[in-house]
This record gives sequence, C-alpha cells and structure tokens, in this order.
Amino acid sequence: MRKKCWGKSAAVLLAAAMLLGGCGSKEEKPQEAKGTAEQEEPGETPEATETPDTTEEPEAEEEPAATEAPETSDREIPENVLRVEEDYSLIRDNFVLGNSAVNRESIVLVDFVDTLEGQGEGAWDVSAAQDGSVMAWVTQEPAGGHLYIGGEGGVTANENSAGLFAQYANVAEIRFNGCFYTDAAVSMRDLFWGCRNLASLDVTDFRTENLQRADSMFGSCEKLTQLDVSSFDTSQVQRMDGMFFGCKSLTSLDVTHFDTSQVTDMAELFSYCKSLTSLDVTNFDTSQVTDMAGMFSGCTQLVSVDLSGFDTSQVTRMKSMFYECESLQSYGSLAIPPEIDVEGMFTGTIWE
Repeated sequence: MRKKCWGKSAAVLLAAAMLLGGCGSKEEKPQEAKGTAEQEEPGETPEATETPDTTEEPEAEEEPAATEAPETSDREIPENVLRVEEDYSLIRDNFVLGNSAVNRESIVLVDFVDTLEGQGEGAWDVSAAQDGSVMAWVTQEPAGGHLYIGGEGGVTANENSAGLFAQYANVAEIRFNGCFYTDAAVSMRDLFWGCRNLASLDVTDFRTENLQRADSMFGSCEKLTQLDVSSFDTSQVQRMDGMFFGCKSLTSLDVTHFDTSQVTDMAELFSYCKSLTSLDVTNFDTSQVTDMAGMFSGCTQLVSVDLSGFDTSQVTRMKSMFYECESLQSYGSLAIPPEIDVEGMFTGTIWE
C-alpha cells in the first residue's frame, strides 16, 4: 500500500532562525599537546566524565514549534505538518504521537506513506493543525505493531521534530519511503534516541539546510552497523553533542563533509562508538566550539584521529575527551587552552 512521494503539494512559507552567541577569545597562549606514545603524561586524570544515562528520558527543553511548513527554495513540500512531540512526559510514558492507547515499545516497524487511504481501526489525528491532514494508525503483525504515518502527498516534519522516535526501543526499521519532508526542521534533537534495536535506517533523503539542533539525534542506536549522513547540510547546526553517542555497532562513519562552522557543543559527539577504528575529522571547523568533553570517550577500538587542525581557542571543557580510548596511538597535535577542565582527559589511554 505504500507509494513513493514526489512532492506533489504546494509549498508554504517561512523557516525559523536562531543564533547562539559565541564566547570571547582567550588571551593566554594555549599549550601544545602531541598525541604520540612518547608524549609526557599531562598530569593527573581522575575519573571520567559522567556519560549520559541512556536509561532515562532526555530532559525537556523549549523548542521552536510550527503548524505550517517553512518555505524551501527548490522543491514543493506538502502542507501536511506532523505534530510536535513537545511533552516529554508522554515520551517517558511511551505514548505514540500523543496516543496513550499505543505504547512505543510495542512498535517494531514504522512506515511513512503518501495517502490517507487504508487507515486501520483506531486511526488518530497527528497533524500539527489538528485538521486530519496527517493521520497515524497501527496494524498488528506477528512481530509486533506496524505504525503508519500518512498524509496526501506525504508528510512534512515539524520545525520542532525533537524526540519524534525517541525510545522506540523495539523498532527494527523506520522507512520514510520518500514521503517525509524534513526541509522545515530546525530541531532533530533526540530524534532516534534510544532506538536500541534499530538495525536499518536510511536518512539519505533528509534535507537539513535549516537544522540547528542535532544533539543526541542518533543517541543509543546500538544496533546500527552503518549510517549514511553524507547528504546532511550541517551549515546551520549549533549543537552536535551526543549526536552519535552509544552507536556502538557502527564500523565506519563518514563526516568529512560536515560544515561545523556554527557548532558550539561537540561534547560526547562520538562517545562510545566502540566499533570505529578510524575517524576523519580533519575538515571540522571548531572555531566556535566551547565544549569537547568526552568527545571520543569510550571509542575503545579507535587507533588514530588527527586533531591537528582543531581550533580550541573558545574551548572551556576537554574533560574525559579520550577516556578509555585504549587503542589510540595518535591524535596529532592539539592546542590545550590553559585553565580549562581536562579532568580524566587521558584516563584509560597510553598517555595516562
């Protein structure tokens, strides 16, 4: 019953814009640290940073909300805007798109469709406008619940798409089928957070030119072995903290094209990506970053990473940055600003 979407509906207008202020530059000249086995021990490195508790729901934060889809310059998007998952207590209670009768943990498969035909019994309105333009329904299959989210011509993501699929702990696959338009999204914070059984995820159709928050977006997607984010436009993203936290089965991750010029927070960005052996971040612009705490912590198989090009002039935290990177042999050269938090930076490494 699924159909491919090809952008049939008329576009509507206006994307939100938010800016985060940067920190002033340091006056003192940073120290130079060399990431080689011969490097002198950088002082005591007590316990590691506190990593996010992935058994608890993310904290509620104010997000932008919309009932209409913002404008995109080069394609038409449907007027059918999905609701905001604004109440994190409902996520904690495992409600599906506000429906207390459906439990998130009961869902094993999600499909987006470009039609309202064939709605199952118990379908409910999940549109931002509450006008029936986006509906959801669940069919029962032997493995569990199959969630459909549909709108005529497709479904447009809300500006605030935070936590949309957070804690769908048993979902094995989410299929967008070309029917989910993310052009409007400003926040995708915690979008797939806690999808521990998610084994297949194709986000290559995602349009992210308006995206500002990607923190914990794929957090604790423990079973994903591959993830293609090569289509992501990250030029407006300000927060990437925990974006890939706990993706412990990823064997490779290509972020060479990421534009990080607006990013201020990279804490735990790759934390506990335990299967990564290499990672190329040489193109990262870190001139606005203030927090790198735990950035690579728990990457136990990571052998080398070149941070020589990192601008750390705004950084105030490097706590546990390489915690338990037990296989790491080199990280290039890294300027460590004076008087910043470096507690546990090299704990569990050859530089401890």
